[in-house]
Amino acid sequence: QRQMCIRDSYLSSHWMEAALIALLSLVYFSSVANMQWSTHDREYMSDSAAISSDPSRFLAADKLIPGRPTLEFVIWLWYSAWGNSPAAFHWLGIALHAAASALLVYVARQLGGSRPLALVAGLLFLTHVGHFRAIHWVAAFCYPLVLIGGLVALLWTEHYARRGRKRHLIGIYAISILAMGTHPSSAFIYPTVLLWYLLRRQSIAAVLKLVPLGFLMAGCAWLLTVHYSAAPQNAVLTDRFELVGSVEALAALFSRLFTTAQSMPVSPYAHVSWEVLIALPLFLGLGLYGWKYNRSMLFWLAWAVLSLLPFLSLQIDAQGQLVAGPSGSSRYLYVASAGSSCVLAAVAQKAYLYLSRRVGEDIARWIGAAILLSALESSYIWLKRTEGISLYVSGRYYEASGDRGMSIELFELAIARGRSLVNGPEIYSRAYLPLLSRRRKTQAVARGGLGLSSAKFATKCLPAHYAIYDGRCSSDRVSTQL
Repeated sequence: QRQMCIRDSYLSSHWMEAALIALLSLVYFSSVANMQWSTHDREYMSDSAAISSDPSRFLAADKLIPGRPTLEFVIWLWYSAWGNSPAAFHWLGIALHAAASALLVYVARQLGGSRPLALVAGLLFLTHVGHFRAIHWVAAFCYPLVLIGGLVALLWTEHYARRGRKRHLIGIYAISILAMGTHPSSAFIYPTVLLWYLLRRQSIAAVLKLVPLGFLMAGCAWLLTVHYSAAPQNAVLTDRFELVGSVEALAALFSRLFTTAQSMPVSPYAHVSWEVLIALPLFLGLGLYGWKYNRSMLFWLAWAVLSLLPFLSLQIDAQGQLVAGPSGSSRYLYVASAGSSCVLAAVAQKAYLYLSRRVGEDIARWIGAAILLSALESSYIWLKRTEGISLYVSGRYYEASGDRGMSIELFELAIARGRSLVNGPEIYSRAYLPLLSRRRKTQAVARGGLGLSSAKFATKCLPAHYAIYDGRCSSDRVSTQL
C-alpha cells in the first residue's frame, strides 16, 4: 500500500508538471498558430491529398516530398482530420513541442535526476530560443518527432536494464526504426542508447542484444536513400567529407546550443567566429565539471554532441556553415538542445546547492527562482522576435509563389516582430519591390526594419530601388552597398 501511495504521488506530480508545460506552451507559442505556410509545406499537403485519394501513393517514390514516411504519415493523419489549414498544423507543432518537453522531464526523472532538476531542464528546453524553426515550420516537425522517439527509446532502455523484459527490447527496436523513417538524424539514437546501456554496467551478453539494432537502422537508412533517390532533401547531402569544415560546423552548432539558450545575440544565419572559438573550452569545461561533480551530466553532454553529428553529412558553405537556407541551422539544434538543457539544469542545481551552504536554503531558493524567472522572461522576448524570421521566410515563399498581397503582409509583420534579427539589406534587396506598392506607410515600416534614418532612406534606398527597377543596378550590388 505504501508503494502504491508513492507511485500515485509520483504520477500526480508528473501530471502537474505536464500541465505547467502545456500552460507555458500556450503563453509562449500561441501566436505561432497565426503563421502561414512556408517552403515545402504545401507540397506535403498535396501529397496528403493524393494519399487520401489513393492510399497506394503513400510509399510512392515520385511524390513531391518523399523520403520521410513516418513524418508523412503524421502529416496525413492531421490533414485527414483538419484539412489544409495552416493554423491547425501550427497547433500540431506547438503540441509536439509541449509533448517533447514534458517527456524530457519524465525521462530525466526516470534516469535518476531529481524533480527540480528535471523540471528546470524541461522548462529550459521548452523555452530554448535557438531551435525556434523546428516549432514554426511544418516541414521541420520531423525534429520534435525524432526527439520524442529518442526519449522513448532511452526510457525503454532504462526499463530493460532494470527488468530485462523482452517487450522493452522490442520497443527499443520498433521506435528506433520508426524514428529512422522520420529523419536520418535519428541515427544518433543507437549510440546514445548503447552508451546509456554501458553506463548501467550491463553484462556483455545483454549489450550484444542491442548490436543488431545498429545494422537494422543502417539498412533502413540505405533503403530509404535508394527508394527515394529523387527526394529533394538529398540535394543538400555532401559528396565529400571535409575535416576542417566539419569540425568548424560542429563547433558552431555546439556553441549555439548555449549562446542561444535564452536569447539570440546574433542572427541565426550569421557566421560568428567567436562561437567556433569557444566551443572546445566550453565542451572541456563542462566535461571536466561533470566528471568531478555529476557523472550523469556527461551522458546529456554526449547526447548533445551525438545528435549533432548526423548533420555533418550536409553540404558546408565557404564560411564553414551547414547549408540550411535563410533561417539558418536553427532546426538542427532541436534534438541536441534537450541534452544541453539537462546540462544547464545540472549546473544550476550545483550552483543552488553551493548558495544554500553559503547564504541559507531560503535565500538560495529565492535567488534561484529570480534567476529562472529572468531566464524565462528573456526567452519569451526573444522567441517573439524569432517569429519575425519565420514570417520573413514565409513571405519569401509567398512572393515566389506569386501571392504578392500575402507576401507584403508577412514582410511587414516580420519587420515589426523581428527587426533586430532579420537581415535589413536582405529585406530590401528581396522584398522592397512588392513593399513599395503600399505607399508611405510601408516605406516607413521598411525604413524602420532597415534601421535607417529618413534622410539615408531617401538618399540611398529609393534611388537604389529605381536603379534596380530600371535595370541599371543589381540587387546584390545594392545589398552590398547598404
